[in-house]
Amino acid sequence: MSKNVFLFIAPVTLNRCPESGSTEARWFTNGRDHYFWSFDPSGSTPLSRRTCNILGLPKYRTSISSMVHNLFDYQYEAAKYLQEIQGFDPLTQDYARFCGLPLLEMFSPLEHFHLNDLTEEYQGALDAWSDAKETLSNMSDSESVYEGASSQLQNVFSNSVSDSQC
Repeated sequence: MSKNVFLFIAPVTLNRCPESGSTEARWFTNGRDHYFWSFDPSGSTPLSRRTCNILGLPKYRTSISSMVHNLFDYQYEAAKYLQEIQGFDPLTQDYARFCGLPLLEMFSPLEHFHLNDLTEEYQGALDAWSDAKETLSNMSDSESVYEGASSQLQNVFSNSVSDSQC
């Protein structure tokens, strides 16, 4: 019996729709799992699930997701300036399209519900979020004002939105 066990992971491809610019992630599999174990370094003979369980090999859950990273204000300003000096409008996806980057379709969480459907509690949370965001945008750009505030407000708002969709 071989001492080496090899993990093979199915490749992921990104297909861009030329009409909409949206990107589809597709995981190529052999009709089974997104990964398999093998004693063979070429992967020509996958191990059965039963054998993997007997050997105590780890099981993996696979997923594809986009990640959101918050940047400091000066980073957004630098990206905006870079696009402007190269002749692009930072409010469009023209620069991303020019660079060959995947285009994302943005939507607001408010599109999923109507304000009239909100309970009084959720309406209060939405009002507080709007008031706080407006207050922060009217204040100075010092880090002490903004530090952590945006993520806290987003958490309050996203909890209210997800609870109202149940």
